[in-house]
Amino acid sequence: MNLFRIFIRKPVLTTMILVALLVLGVNSYRDMIVEMMPQIDLPFVVVTTVYPGASPEEIESQITKKIEDEIATIANVKKIESTSMENMSQVIVEFELETDVDMDAIDVKDKVDAILSDLPEDAERPIIQKWDINAIPIIELTVSAPRPLQEVYRISDRVIKERLSRIGGVGEVEITGKREREIRVEVQQERLRAYGLGLLDIVGIVSAENLNVPAGHITRGASETTIRMVGEVNAPSDLAKLRIPLPGGSTIPLSEIADIVDGTEELREYSSFNGEPVIGLSIIKRSDGNTVSIGRDVHGVLEELRAELDPDISIEISQDSSTFVIDAVNDVLQNIGLGILLTSILLLIFLHNWRQMIVAALSMPTSVIATFLLIEASNFSVNIMTLMALGISIGTLVTNSILIIENITRFVKKGMDPFEAAEKGTSEVAVAVIASTLTNIVVFTPIAFMSGIIGRFFIQFGLTVVYATIFSLIIGFTMVPMLSARILKPREDEKEESTGWWVQLTRRWDQFYVNLSNGYRNLLDGALRHKWIPLVSSVAAFIFAIFLITTIGGEFMPLIDQNFFVIGLELPAGTSLDRTRELSGR
Repeated sequence: MNLFRIFIRKPVLTTMILVALLVLGVNSYRDMIVEMMPQIDLPFVVVTTVYPGASPEEIESQITKKIEDEIATIANVKKIESTSMENMSQVIVEFELETDVDMDAIDVKDKVDAILSDLPEDAERPIIQKWDINAIPIIELTVSAPRPLQEVYRISDRVIKERLSRIGGVGEVEITGKREREIRVEVQQERLRAYGLGLLDIVGIVSAENLNVPAGHITRGASETTIRMVGEVNAPSDLAKLRIPLPGGSTIPLSEIADIVDGTEELREYSSFNGEPVIGLSIIKRSDGNTVSIGRDVHGVLEELRAELDPDISIEISQDSSTFVIDAVNDVLQNIGLGILLTSILLLIFLHNWRQMIVAALSMPTSVIATFLLIEASNFSVNIMTLMALGISIGTLVTNSILIIENITRFVKKGMDPFEAAEKGTSEVAVAVIASTLTNIVVFTPIAFMSGIIGRFFIQFGLTVVYATIFSLIIGFTMVPMLSARILKPREDEKEESTGWWVQLTRRWDQFYVNLSNGYRNLLDGALRHKWIPLVSSVAAFIFAIFLITTIGGEFMPLIDQNFFVIGLELPAGTSLDRTRELSGR
């Protein structure tokens, strides 16, 4: 074919095409997101509403039921599940898989906004979020110091969190174990009754006397001045001086009937590290964030913070999933490289020709690297599924090359000019190579478009195999014949280059292979003469396989050992935080 002649006779053109594929493939790999699992948009929207101090019964009747009734009117809702617990309501809405989850989240937000006026005034505004399986902390930090924990929290919130939030790809930085400043008015019940006052009287007066109220504006000629009535207290001592009116008409200071305490809010959560109380920070990446890149940037920012903050401020990494992702990805890449190496060694053992081995060995990594070009163009990420697809594609990558190399070698051994042999050998097997490649594509393309949530995971796997197969075909018709025409030698030249030890080794291997082939021929001859033996063996193996299927069980995702484990304690409702700490050993 004239097309093959162009690639064989024009090495500069062919080389430039291959170099372009390699450069674009490497650049695509560097730009791709690296994560453990592929990004999946599951059709779930979560509505979370916090109502401080409310019981589960109040949460159910005043919040959860109203939100459920309103959301039920949205189209394509498949199922609604809710949980009403103390202080919080959570409603999980599952939509049909084919819907756009972003639009579903907007519909849910519109419905919830429409009933905000019906929710309790003290309830916080509902939070509507898509359920993202990757929206979990990728790095968890602890901050500690020999200082009051309130001061450690202030540094964590205003300095460390602010710097970490600026890192590209970080979606949120959550703080646990917080200790915010709180001014408490601890009313003395005996004094309150002695003055004939009620608790609501004190609450009303403190609220009314601690306000900043806009009071309009004054216009003077060309200028305008905004007026505000400032009534907020600036210090606990100002709060203690507030005058409380008595039933008789006189007033007393608030300090007469209450103690003003400048402290921290009530302890409702607790974090510890190595037995010491700490402030915890959890870094959550955006759905389009690169786990590896974020981890690298976080480590850099932490080094800067350690140099800037006081020496007694200790920042430790308690858990870092980015290192596990790096190790997992590198392990798969190393396995792919090892597979290419072992395949090359096997080719050398069976073909007895290092020139053929070099051509085949070069075609495999070239196809793998070029495949990243289409993977990145499809908006896929570097994850376990795509790398696993590349790993299992190694066999296909080398098969096309071997078919072409062997046919070219056959003509070269007959004395044909290597360039003519490359043209004729490639043309002769082109249809067979294309047919076998299309067969592989036909098998894996349906896997990429399976329905259901499983299909969302396997689309990257199936299409990556297809992309690798396509590039194996391109490399097989360009680089392989071009190199074969220049590397393969006629039979006489090969004999001159042969060394004694290599000839002896190949002869022994050939003899071993001949003996193995004769043994298999004898076994096959016996099976054909006693047909009931292979038939009974096959049926027995089939029945045994069915039995094994029923015993091995199944799961959605395989278990992954990340070198840590989590212990969860669920205590009866109403258990205090102190009791929880006691049971957990902290």
